[in-house]
Amino acid sequence: MATVILRQSLERIQTVELREKFLAELTRQAANDVPPYELDYWRLNMRARKPVAAVDQLRTPTASKS
Repeated sequence: MATVILRQSLERIQTVELREKFLAELTRQAANDVPPYELDYWRLNMRARKPVAAVDQLRTPTASKS
């Protein structure tokens, strides 16, 4: 949780000691939640390319209609 979800927030806290206190308090509060706090994190890594035909169409100027 500290390295993925809260990374940017924790970077703003100036000392390691304060970061650890913040995480400990967050964890303590989450442990007492009713219903219990659940963290469901999914990371999506995606890569995409345009089909060759689409790239060719972008490169070929179209005839203007008058």
